[in-house]
Amino acid sequence: MFQEFRLPVDDAPELVFSGRLIVRVTSSPAARADNFSRHAGRWVELALYRTDGGRYVCHEVRRSARAGDPKRRDRAGIVSTDASVIAFFKQTRLAKRLYLEAGIAKPQRVR
Repeated sequence: MFQEFRLPVDDAPELVFSGRLIVRVTSSPAARADNFSRHAGRWVELALYRTDGGRYVCHEVRRSARAGDPKRRDRAGIVSTDASVIAFFKQTRLAKRLYLEAGIAKPQRVR
């Protein structure tokens, strides 16, 4: 079943689409958490959606509870392939967790 989404994006129009959430992962601003962001008071949320047209929507939210920091920064991209999802989110530890949960992990084969 598809759902309507409206995602904020900094310095660009909101993204509005019909689709489904594939996976959402987050780091934690708490040093004792197993998914600690390595930056006290800051954390990242990554979400991957599939549109009803079959494309991916990648959404990254960088959050902060630190004084003087913006509370939230959003960026998003619309891509068509697993490789493009990886190019958007890069190879951070959190992104690798998203790839694993989404079933798009691409290990590098060495000979």
